[in-house]
Amino acid sequence: MPQRLTSQKAIDAWFEQKTKGLNGFQRAVLRKRWATMEELMSAGERKQRIIANIIEDFQCPTADEQKARLALELDLTMRERAPAGWKGDPAREAQVLNALFPLMPKDRTATLAIFEIIKHQGGY
Repeated sequence: MPQRLTSQKAIDAWFEQKTKGLNGFQRAVLRKRWATMEELMSAGERKQRIIANIIEDFQCPTADEQKARLALELDLTMRERAPAGWKGDPAREAQVLNALFPLMPKDRTATLAIFEIIKHQGGY
């Protein structure tokens, strides 16, 4: 969904336009999924606590050389493997997560923490 849509009316119009070919049942299922995702994503304070816990648990490399190597690997991976328009698109965000996962010693928590940081950065 475009990030410029801020009013509920605009969001509803966008949803109707994007789901023209769906029947009522399919739209209802999609609306329910959207509402669940919106509920999860709108809990700002809760999300910030989760991110803080993830970052606290993440074992960051200690040597400057290791940190620099990880930063370069993350940047290269994002530039080569992140599909255009990935932010806000669940399928494309999953592609990004899958690309980052091997870089983070296959640690799901660390991958999610890095993903949240990258998601809020410009340039990717």
